[in-house]
Amino acid sequence: MGEYVPRGKGQRHQNKYMSSNNDKFVLGGEVLLQLPSTVFRVKLENGIVIDCTISGKMRLNFIKLNPGDKVIVEISKYDVTKGRIIRRG
Repeated sequence: MGEYVPRGKGQRHQNKYMSSNNDKFVLGGEVLLQLPSTVFRVKLENGIVIDCTISGKMRLNFIKLNPGDKVIVEISKYDVTKGRIIRRG
Protein backbone atom coordinates (compact mmCIF):
# COMPACT_ATOMS: atom_id res chain seq x y z
CA MET A 1 0.00 0.00 0.00
CA GLY A 2 2.78 2.45 0.79
CA GLU A 3 3.80 4.31 3.86
CA TYR A 4 1.92 7.14 5.52
CA VAL A 5 2.88 10.61 4.32
CA PRO A 6 1.47 13.50 6.36
CA ARG A 7 -0.43 16.12 4.41
CA GLY A 8 0.31 19.81 4.68
CA LYS A 9 3.62 21.56 4.93
CA GLY A 10 5.22 18.88 7.09
CA GLN A 11 5.95 21.14 10.03
CA ARG A 12 6.79 19.58 13.35
CA HIS A 13 4.59 20.12 16.37
CA GLN A 14 5.43 23.23 18.33
CA ASN A 15 5.17 23.95 22.00
CA LYS A 16 1.64 25.02 22.94
CA TYR A 17 2.77 28.42 24.22
CA MET A 18 5.44 29.22 21.63
CA SER A 19 4.50 31.74 18.96
CA SER A 20 4.86 30.74 15.33
CA ASN A 21 7.36 33.46 14.50
CA ASN A 22 10.30 34.68 16.54
CA ASP A 23 9.28 38.31 17.03
CA LYS A 24 7.15 37.63 20.15
CA PHE A 25 7.89 36.67 23.74
CA VAL A 26 5.51 34.50 25.78
CA LEU A 27 5.58 35.09 29.55
CA GLY A 28 3.40 34.40 32.55
CA GLY A 29 2.00 37.07 34.80
CA GLU A 30 -0.72 38.18 37.18
CA VAL A 31 -3.54 40.67 36.55
CA LEU A 32 -3.18 43.67 38.86
CA LEU A 33 -5.85 46.09 37.65
CA GLN A 34 -8.75 46.19 35.20
CA LEU A 35 -8.83 49.35 33.07
CA PRO A 36 -11.55 50.57 30.66
CA SER A 37 -12.12 48.94 27.23
CA THR A 38 -10.76 45.47 28.12
CA VAL A 39 -7.28 46.67 29.02
CA PHE A 40 -5.55 45.08 32.00
CA ARG A 41 -2.43 45.99 33.93
CA VAL A 42 -0.34 42.83 34.30
CA LYS A 43 2.75 42.17 36.42
CA LEU A 44 5.02 39.73 34.59
CA GLU A 45 7.15 36.98 36.14
CA ASN A 46 10.24 39.17 35.87
CA GLY A 47 8.59 42.06 37.78
CA ILE A 48 7.81 44.38 34.86
CA VAL A 49 4.29 45.89 34.76
CA ILE A 50 2.69 46.30 31.30
CA ASP A 51 -0.75 47.03 29.81
CA CYS A 52 -2.41 44.12 28.01
CA THR A 53 -5.52 43.53 25.96
CA ILE A 54 -7.48 40.31 25.54
CA SER A 55 -6.91 38.15 22.47
CA GLY A 56 -9.72 37.60 19.99
CA LYS A 57 -10.42 33.99 21.00
CA MET A 58 -10.88 35.05 24.63
CA ARG A 59 -13.32 37.78 23.55
CA LEU A 60 -15.35 35.40 21.38
CA ASN A 61 -15.65 32.85 24.20
CA PHE A 62 -16.46 35.53 26.84
CA ILE A 63 -13.53 34.60 29.10
CA LYS A 64 -13.68 36.82 32.18
CA LEU A 65 -10.58 38.11 33.97
CA ASN A 66 -10.36 39.48 37.50
CA PRO A 67 -7.47 41.05 39.42
CA GLY A 68 -5.31 38.28 40.84
CA ASP A 69 -5.80 35.86 37.92
CA LYS A 70 -2.70 34.16 36.50
CA VAL A 71 -2.38 34.73 32.73
CA ILE A 72 -0.06 33.99 29.83
CA VAL A 73 0.94 37.09 27.87
CA GLU A 74 2.37 37.47 24.36
CA ILE A 75 4.66 40.51 23.93
CA SER A 76 6.07 41.90 20.70
CA LYS A 77 9.80 42.56 20.69
CA TYR A 78 9.17 45.90 18.97
CA ASP A 79 6.99 47.37 21.75
CA VAL A 80 7.58 45.73 25.12
CA THR A 81 5.23 48.10 26.99
CA LYS A 82 2.09 46.45 25.60
CA GLY A 83 0.97 42.85 25.37
CA ARG A 84 -1.85 40.47 24.51
CA ILE A 85 -3.36 38.04 27.01
CA ILE A 86 -3.62 34.68 25.23
CA ARG A 87 -4.60 32.37 28.10
CA ARG A 88 -5.92 32.44 31.65
CA GLY A 89 -4.77 30.00 34.28
